[in-house]
Amino acid sequence: MWQEHENEEIDRAIALSLLKEIDDESQLEEDEQLARAMQESLRFEPPPQYENANTFQPIPIHFPMGYRICAGCNTEIGHGRFLNCLNAFWHPECFRCHACNLPISDYE
Repeated sequence: MWQEHENEEIDRAIALSLLKEIDDESQLEEDEQLARAMQESLRFEPPPQYENANTFQPIPIHFPMGYRICAGCNTEIGHGRFLNCLNAFWHPECFRCHACNLPISDYE
């Protein structure tokens, strides 16, 4: 009786082990498919350049301490929120994507 119970336990352990291997192989295949899809998604054309888009390139201009000029609209940045990015200062609404001209926010 004891040996019969022991054999059942061994059979159950083997079955669970085989099931785990099948699940692992299935997961491995899914992971490989996901990796291939991600690699394919990285092969894309650059976004289109809009001819009439307002594109701003930061112009390095040195001003006295505390005096900031927005690299987007070239006006003074007063009190309030501003961004310091790409070695330039920006009004939040002036910091935009060069390709699509949409604002880049810190929520993205």
